[in-house]
Amino acid sequence: MTKFIIAKRCGRLANRIILYANVIAWAEEYSITVINFTFQSYAHLFQSTLNSSRCSYPSKKKNGFHYLFKPFIYFLNLVRLPHQLTSLFCKILLKFNFIQKFYPIISDTNLIKPSSLSVFQPMKMFESHSTVFIYGWKFREPKLTHKHAQKIRDFFKPTNEINRVIEEKVSRIRNDYDLLIGVHIRRGDYDKWKGGKYLYSQRDYLKFMLKISELYPSSNIVFLICSNENVDSCIFESLSIEVMDASPIEDLYTLSECDLLIGPPSTFTQWASFYGEKPLLHIYSLSDSLTTQDFRVRDITETPG
Repeated sequence: MTKFIIAKRCGRLANRIILYANVIAWAEEYSITVINFTFQSYAHLFQSTLNSSRCSYPSKKKNGFHYLFKPFIYFLNLVRLPHQLTSLFCKILLKFNFIQKFYPIISDTNLIKPSSLSVFQPMKMFESHSTVFIYGWKFREPKLTHKHAQKIRDFFKPTNEINRVIEEKVSRIRNDYDLLIGVHIRRGDYDKWKGGKYLYSQRDYLKFMLKISELYPSSNIVFLICSNENVDSCIFESLSIEVMDASPIEDLYTLSECDLLIGPPSTFTQWASFYGEKPLLHIYSLSDSLTTQDFRVRDITETPG
């Protein structure tokens, strides 16, 4: 069995999904198995990786015996021991190049911009090795993610319980409104990213939301706000809003159920747009004029910001 092992943990939930999704696209095209120990922190959130210590693609069908190992798998995912060991091993490979003759590795260390895995000729590596390590973030497969988009979406479906909670929430909101617009207010860590270029205030978001309201004067609009900081509802009192108070996974997949999305450049809304096939507007400048054509469904090979 030929396989990739993803060994470097890059960012948080959406970043790791997008890296994994791009590797899956390549693996699906060439019938390669993928093992992703870096995804262990989120394994319990997805139907395909639930109770899995390897977080592998394709996901293996579970038999009755997997329940016997459930506590052990939970422990492994909690302490992330497999990831720590593979990550350490890859650091050794990158430091001592001669070992790569025996254990090939694909690293983005020298990549200036995102690139396809094909640049590194992994199929040639697989001619003499059964395992190739992937270490980095800048791997993107534009054609293949488009070709295998539905299989990627199927793999990253949340658990049935998470889906149920999201469906109930969205259904309740849609009973009273005919246009649901998701708003991602990203602050916190954005004070440092790109020098704070995309760190907008809640009043800045209000201005953008008012602009969008003007684009759809005949619609009964509600804005669903997700944020990594507390939202001051009083700022948005001139609009109909729903403020999410949930986990990141619920925020992410509830956004994917909205009709339109807005937010700063981020893999979070990028994934929501791709997964739900919903038009997204990334806010690059507060002075931008708006038209309905500015919204578009994003793929997962773009680099936000």
